[in-house]
Order: sequence, then C-alpha cells, then structure tokens
Amino acid sequence: MELSLDIRILIYILVFAITISAVYLIFIMKKISSLLDDTAVSIDELSKNVSATLDSIDTDLSELKTKLVDSLDGVDELTDNLITTTKSMNNGIERTFNVVEPVENLVNTVVNRVYSPLNQLATVISASSKAVNMFIDVFTRKKKR
Repeated sequence: MELSLDIRILIYILVFAITISAVYLIFIMKKISSLLDDTAVSIDELSKNVSATLDSIDTDLSELKTKLVDSLDGVDELTDNLITTTKSMNNGIERTFNVVEPVENLVNTVVNRVYSPLNQLATVISASSKAVNMFIDVFTRKKKR
C-alpha cells in the first residue's frame, strides 16, 4: 500500500496551502484589529473635540444670553436645543463606541479561536504525514528484504 509520489506531493502542497492560508488569515485579522483600534482612537479624539467645541458654544451662548436678554427672547430656547443636540451627539458617539467595541472583541475572539485549532491541525497533519512516510519507508524496506 504505497502512496505514489504524486499523491505525497499533493498532500505536501495541501498542507503548505492550508498553513499559508492560516497565516494569511491571522495576518488579516491582526490588521483588522489594528484598524479597529485606530478607528476607536479617532472616534475618541473626535468625541473630545466635539465635546470641547460644544462646551465652547454653550459658554458663548450663555454669555450672549446675559448680554442680550431683553432683545433676544429666543436665546433660552436655542440653548436648550443646543444642549439637547449635545446630548444627542454624545449618545450617538456612545452608540458608535458600543458598536465598535463588540466588533473589536469579535475579531479578537475569532483570532484567538482560529489560531489554536489551525496550529493544532497543522501539527496533526505534519505528524500524520511523517507517520505515513515512516510507515511507507519501513514497509518498503521489509518488502525489499
């Protein structure tokens, strides 16, 4: 029961292709994780800038209100709308963080769950290949005697 050279070569090519695919998948998952980290940092910075800008706007409007109370009756309503908008934007930013964080966790979980089984599979395939080759070599030697 000797495997032909062609079949052994195909088995080696298959093992090599699976290994390369696993390494490539891990590389891509790490890139995605890195991109998600960068996105989270950018969103955090954007959130800080928006909050600072909105705080500045709120302060400016408060000063304007105290100076123009008699002539601008609608400043109170405008300030309330800006506060509501600020809260709405903060809620939107928090929701964005709530979306990005689970995706990042998912990517990390997938990488952690895929890497180990693929590594074990490569080890098992390699060991099986060595065992088959050893069996064939021993069988071939006994046959020649």
